[in-house]
Amino acid sequence: MTARLEKRETWQASASAQSDASFSKARRLADSIPFGQPILVGHHSEGRARRDVSRIHGGVTRGVEAMHRADRHGQAAETIARQLVTSVFSDDVDAIEALQAKIAKAEANQVKAKTINAAIRKHAKVGAAAQSTALVALGYTSEIAAELLTPDFAGRVGVPSYVSTNNAANIRRMKARIEEVEIRQARSACAAVAGVLVDVGDENIRVTFAAKPDRAVIDALRAAGFSWGGGAWTGKRAALPEGIAS
Repeated sequence: MTARLEKRETWQASASAQSDASFSKARRLADSIPFGQPILVGHHSEGRARRDVSRIHGGVTRGVEAMHRADRHGQAAETIARQLVTSVFSDDVDAIEALQAKIAKAEANQVKAKTINAAIRKHAKVGAAAQSTALVALGYTSEIAAELLTPDFAGRVGVPSYVSTNNAANIRRMKARIEEVEIRQARSACAAVAGVLVDVGDENIRVTFAAKPDRAVIDALRAAGFSWGGGAWTGKRAALPEGIAS
């Protein structure tokens, strides 16, 4: 799944670069035409003017299409990233430890990306040979150094900024997930003592059972409009079935 995420991120960045290039080319052509200048029918410039208009229209169309592709790949990448975060089940006894391990790995990757890019920038004026030597000194093989110094579709070397941006977003999601799991585990621990834990709000109520309740209880909660999520049943306080309330 991680490979799928990386592919989507690469496709998103590629489509974004194509969109920017198409819009820029169309804009340069449009700027070269005097504002309000009509096509001079019969003039020697008519053919070129019509070709320019066609190129501008085509460039804008390609830019919009590439922009939509970038959006689609970005949304797909976002979905995959969320799936990676939620692949750890909240009911697992080691859910927090598993998430912490993922965070530690992601944070280590952030540090690596910053170190790589810093080394490349530092030796940029000297040349690729010095950059490669600096990367090897950091512990990377010459083959990996060569890959990092090979420009991508947008002419970038090193670790692209979008990789670190997406990785940082995943770290924030996982930290938020840990907070959710901690709250859920605390509620479950309290419910284990009394058999059930009830949180009452102004209008809503949340019911946590220490063990899975009987089917009749579940059916009654659903019939009353309660929904299951986060280890508890949540619904309107006034709608809590009398039998369950007692």
